[in-house]
Amino acid sequence: MSVNQGLLEPSGGFLRPLVKHSPVRSVIILAVVIYLAELITMTILYYLEIPNYFLNSLLDGLIMVLLILPGLYYLQLNPLLKQIEERSRAESAMRASEELLRKVLELLPVGVWIVDKNKGIAHGNPTSQRIWGGSQSVSLAESERYKGWFPESGKPIEPDGWAAMRAINLGETILNEEIEIKAFDGTRKTLLNSAVPILNDRDEIVGAVVVDQDITHRKRAELERMRTNELLERFFSSISTLIAYMDRDFNFIRVNDTYARAGGHPPEYFIGKNHFDLYPNEENLAIFRKVVETGEPYSALEKPFEYAEYPERGLTYWDWSLQPVKGVDGKVEGVVLSLVDVTARKHSEIILEQRNQELRGLYEAETAARRFAETLSDAAQALTQSLELDHAINTLLDYLSRIVPSDTAGVTLFEAESRPALHSLRGYGRWAEMEPIPSLPYDGITDSVVQRLVQARRSLMIPNLVAEPEETSLSGDGPIRSWLVVPIIASEKVIGWVELGKTDGSFSPQDVR
Repeated sequence: MSVNQGLLEPSGGFLRPLVKHSPVRSVIILAVVIYLAELITMTILYYLEIPNYFLNSLLDGLIMVLLILPGLYYLQLNPLLKQIEERSRAESAMRASEELLRKVLELLPVGVWIVDKNKGIAHGNPTSQRIWGGSQSVSLAESERYKGWFPESGKPIEPDGWAAMRAINLGETILNEEIEIKAFDGTRKTLLNSAVPILNDRDEIVGAVVVDQDITHRKRAELERMRTNELLERFFSSISTLIAYMDRDFNFIRVNDTYARAGGHPPEYFIGKNHFDLYPNEENLAIFRKVVETGEPYSALEKPFEYAEYPERGLTYWDWSLQPVKGVDGKVEGVVLSLVDVTARKHSEIILEQRNQELRGLYEAETAARRFAETLSDAAQALTQSLELDHAINTLLDYLSRIVPSDTAGVTLFEAESRPALHSLRGYGRWAEMEPIPSLPYDGITDSVVQRLVQARRSLMIPNLVAEPEETSLSGDGPIRSWLVVPIIASEKVIGWVELGKTDGSFSPQDVR
């Protein structure tokens, strides 16, 4: 593994070895220095002319020393001292760099270990020891201690198949190879294993750097997410609820099989198409846009819908909801539409309501028939108590008002020459209080009514009357709007009729019956 040389020397220079000069060069320099020193000394002594030999020799030696030593210092000793100082500074920088590198390796969140060319573990940081469940003092040559598998094939890793061995033996660079291991403490883990060969200056492999990243928890989370997605996929595809996922412009992104079957097309048919191009509806479009704008969900119950593509299906009913799908920024990115077909239930409810109405009608008819029979029975008993005509007519009107409610009532009987004559009135204000009861203005309706009544011999209803001004005073409550005329038959002959009137509304078919 190479070292950043810039960390070794602040000046950015490289660590240089001490310069070893040739001995011949040193002898030549020394001879030149001595020659020059002797030349200078002899010149000095020549001009001094010292007669004493001892003093002459002493001065000769002193001058030689004063000249030779500085020359040797500046030419030999000083450069050597500078080299030694530079070397010492570079070695200190290297030691600091190695210490920094060691601390960095110890702080790395991934396992890093350095293998030498003999497959021995030269260094392993604390993370690598935690990953393998102990110190990696075992040489890779003893690879039976290292147990691992390739997860895709399940095959065990052979001794020469480890990334470190392939990097040293074959010079391969392996990056993020997924493996499963059994650590020294017996736990199984999933790693991303990488190895890079270390080359020297001659491009010879001298070792390898191995990096292990523990992805056990991430792998388990991925597997769990895959299982969850598979479960959701099965749920999405198998539920009876219709589900469609659309973007914020209501283009289909995905639909489940149930939605596709209801639409009469395969799921891929819908992808990319716009919902309202297939099912145009202005009311629903406004609802969808509001959900996107507000981010609030919407739901509806038994909403009617008719397939334009399949009119034979008729009117269908749906419970549906629209849920917004928001991104991490809180903005609506799409919508999920879920629908439940409640057509069968709605039709059952409609049929049930119809049956209930029929039952209520039957009950009301039976109640009315029973009340009618009871009223007739009571009327028959009352009529037998007296044979007077006025008593019989008033008794008839009393009991008739229980059966058919009205605002006015009257009884008319045919007299001589088949001329009709009023015998009793009720609800006509001052007309009913007069004695004898005056003939009412029947002109315009009487002749036709009498003829129809005699011929049909059944009740007649005259609805939607428009009152003339003089008619408005007949009833105390206002003009009569509807008349019901019931024939009185004796010996198969119409002998008169009972008239009933209403100032508001008209008589029902049941009243007529």
